[in-house]
Amino acid sequence: MSNSSLTAAKLLADIYRHTNADSALKYTDMYMAAKDSIYSERAIQQTQAMTFEDELHQQELANEKAQANEQRKENIQYALIAFGIVVLIMLFLLLSRSIITNTRLIQLLSVMALLIVFEFLNLLLHPFIERITHHTPILMLLGLVCIAALLVPLHHRIEHWATNRLIEKNKEIRLAAAKKTIEKLEKDKTN
Repeated sequence: MSNSSLTAAKLLADIYRHTNADSALKYTDMYMAAKDSIYSERAIQQTQAMTFEDELHQQELANEKAQANEQRKENIQYALIAFGIVVLIMLFLLLSRSIITNTRLIQLLSVMALLIVFEFLNLLLHPFIERITHHTPILMLLGLVCIAALLVPLHHRIEHWATNRLIEKNKEIRLAAAKKTIEKLEKDKTN
């Protein structure tokens, strides 16, 4: 029942209360039924609204939790990549002192290191660049080109320094090993 039938039943009950008691009772009953019906509909609507709001809140919490889990996984992967790069560089430096003696191999590994570092920085900076450029492809391209413009000269300087240093160290190691071998041969020759 609606508000208009509630009002009509109340009006008729008041009118017939003084003239016809049976009709007054009938309309009073109709009024009470309409009133109960309207209030129960409102209560049901309020309950449904609260349930819907609670479901929305639960969905928001689930989405936030899923995003937090995804962010945590991504951070762990970044940390593992960074750790892998550091371990790779340390292994390269350790092995270059004793095992790696070929100059071209040192240069190849330094180029690979540049690619790995550039792609790692690209992974880290890509979300930041997307936020700044609002996913505009041309601006993103310009941002990545600027990063590359900074990295390439820096890499060339570091590569030149590291490669020359490693090559010199390898020469020194080989020269020291050759001297030991010559000394050993001379001792064996004199004995």
